[in-house]
Amino acid sequence: MINKGKGKYNNTKTTDRKPHNDKKVDASNPKVRVPGEKTSIQNNRRKELYTKGFNQIRNAYDKGFFIESITIIDSMITDRLEAYVQFLLYGEDKQFKSESLFNALMSFGSVTKEKGVRDEEFKQIYNKIESWVPKRNNAVHEFVIIRQESLDDSVDVRLQKLKDTADEGLLLVRLVMSYTSKRTITPNEG
Repeated sequence: MINKGKGKYNNTKTTDRKPHNDKKVDASNPKVRVPGEKTSIQNNRRKELYTKGFNQIRNAYDKGFFIESITIIDSMITDRLEAYVQFLLYGEDKQFKSESLFNALMSFGSVTKEKGVRDEEFKQIYNKIESWVPKRNNAVHEFVIIRQESLDDSVDVRLQKLKDTADEGLLLVRLVMSYTSKRTITPNEG
């Protein structure tokens, strides 16, 4: 049971729910991310996808297609968090499904606590991602939705918010990639 009240690393409220660890499934579940292995098909494909993904982010950004940039950034952050979680759970029969950035963040928090590998950098990364997720959600889902608090936001203001979210996401994906790569070694690497 998670305590009601303020979240551990920021001011968000939590609700009654089962521990995130209870969401683990058999590692053979088709929705579980395929783990990395040195010189594997999946690692070669990931390299290709990341290269294409960063090129696509830049091309979309340069053309003002910020939502596209944001969604690819979201996918990359999600993948890096899930890769690190899999590294920490290496050899275990239960893993987490590959789902949303929010779920990857919850898995990241749960497993780092379980394995006792949290440090000050963990808290910073966690908080930055948690802070970016609502901006990402707003960018992707609410560009044309008008709420009382966004009633006066012109198209230009909304586009600037998209650009700012993409800019923050680009910095964040690099930060997450640096954080996870310093802490992981792909299995079968000597």
